[in-house]
Amino acid sequence: MKKTYVKMLLRSVRESKARFFAILGIVAVGVGFLGGLVATTPDMQLTADRYYDENRVFDLNVRGTLGLTDDDIAALRAVPGVAHVMPARVTDVSLEGSGGSFVTRIYGVPLEDHASGKLLNDFVLLSGRMPEREGECLLASINGYTGEHEPGESLTISPDNKDYDKWSDTYAASTFTVVGTVRAPMYLSIEAEPSTVGNGQVELVLFAPAESYTLEAYTDAFVTLDGAAALNTFGDPYFELIDAQSDALETLGKTRAALRLDEVKAEAQQKIDDARAELDEKKAEAESKLADARAELDQGRTDLEAGKRTLEKSKRDLQTAKTKLANGARDLATGKQTLEAEAQKLVDGWAALDEAKKAYTDGMTQLATQRAEYDASASSYDTAVNDFENGIAAQRTELERNRPYLTDAQYHAALAQIAQAEQQGAQQLEQNRLALD
Repeated sequence: MKKTYVKMLLRSVRESKARFFAILGIVAVGVGFLGGLVATTPDMQLTADRYYDENRVFDLNVRGTLGLTDDDIAALRAVPGVAHVMPARVTDVSLEGSGGSFVTRIYGVPLEDHASGKLLNDFVLLSGRMPEREGECLLASINGYTGEHEPGESLTISPDNKDYDKWSDTYAASTFTVVGTVRAPMYLSIEAEPSTVGNGQVELVLFAPAESYTLEAYTDAFVTLDGAAALNTFGDPYFELIDAQSDALETLGKTRAALRLDEVKAEAQQKIDDARAELDEKKAEAESKLADARAELDQGRTDLEAGKRTLEKSKRDLQTAKTKLANGARDLATGKQTLEAEAQKLVDGWAALDEAKKAYTDGMTQLATQRAEYDASASSYDTAVNDFENGIAAQRTELERNRPYLTDAQYHAALAQIAQAEQQGAQQLEQNRLALD
């Protein structure tokens, strides 16, 4: 039976050789294509894994809500299984260049480790040179493409950024100059990464020296693990290693997060205490100056009252002088009458005439004395007016000098007191002037 079946197969092949070889070719192509597809994925994964290992791409990226300190980095390095830790500062910001505004991700990393081969997430310099000072940077070529950008271009922090006036709290310079382009292993695809800045997509990637940042805390810590380089990045053993190490780092993170929170609270409390102490000092200084101003105001009020009393006395003296002057005038009139009477009696005797002359001379002397007293009263009035005006001007000058240390209510209250004292003094002086006239 088997021999017969074999004979029939051979006979069918001999009778239709063309169809047999066509089917054989189709099957061979299909098997070859399937074999190629099956081998493509492992080959691509192995190539990518080798590329990642050569450039020391991180295994884990550690971030902290409140940032990472040097103590946090030291704690990460002390975790068993951690091979290397590279702290970095990574931020997104809108930068303006010759071609417009671009959402840019800036990596502040120790670029000096590139030459020694210790830099994690290392890159290949395609053109230009390495940065030599803050403000210089490298432009990451995404999949070998840099668009219109090239070495020599300057990118400036855009005013459209939130809190633009506080850029110096994050960056050491407001302008970044591209001095070279690199191929970075973290950016193999041209697919844009999401961002919370601008249009929501990262358009440029820059690598800058760590000195380009003024931030005290790190935003990221890139970690490589012991034994990870020997594993296939796309294999289950690698992911098992990552998961196990992630659990250890999450445990550490909870401890360090609590310590960091306490540290931030302590720093904030210290700033609050310093500000409160400065406020108390300024408040005490202002209260001292206010007390001095009040004392000067009270002294001015006292001087004003003394001026009022002096003015009243001058008024009374003036009235007395006027009375004496009137009396002198009456005495003068009496003297004149007496003189006339004595003139009529001149013939009767020179003794009566001499007595009348003496009475006349005494009246004139008394009149001159009264006139001198009147002039003294007028001079005292002018002195009181000058003292009053100078006192009011001094109070206003002192109040304006202490204006920065007074509240609006205190300032307007003191101003009202001075205005009231000025009004009352002016009224009193006017009354005294009318009385003097």
